[in-house]
Amino acid sequence: MNEFVELRYLLTLLLRRWPVILIGALLGAGLSLGISQQMSPVYRATATLLVGQPIQATNVDSRDIQTSEQLAFTYAEIGRRQSALQRAIDTLDLDMTWRQLQERVRFRPVEGTQLLDVIVEAGSREEARRTADELARQLVLLSSCLLYTSPSPRDRTRSRMPSSA
Repeated sequence: MNEFVELRYLLTLLLRRWPVILIGALLGAGLSLGISQQMSPVYRATATLLVGQPIQATNVDSRDIQTSEQLAFTYAEIGRRQSALQRAIDTLDLDMTWRQLQERVRFRPVEGTQLLDVIVEAGSREEARRTADELARQLVLLSSCLLYTSPSPRDRTRSRMPSSA
């Protein structure tokens, strides 16, 4: 009985105060709409890279996976550096500094895989897509240069530097 009385009291209170409740809801909706209209849209694009050599063995060793994960973290760090970011800015002719681009970009290794996501936020879909693609391309170019500059211990006699011809 007591619960019924409380429910009746609440319904009576709501019916008496409905204009105030309605005005509050309309004000909140209007304020939300106004704020959202003032905000500029942000678009996000992602490019995914496969880091290192694909694991093709039937018996995958946990060390292979760990090595690939560590390599993905290394490439993510390389991607955050000025060289990769500035090259992308120069190629795309973006009107920003490498530090400004750095704030709009994330490099995220996908845990337990050889994958590295390049995530870019921009003011348009096309700019986000082009920037993500170019950063991925620059990372591939930089990583191939890094591979060429560190010869394999098994192959100390041959140069691994790419020929300029």
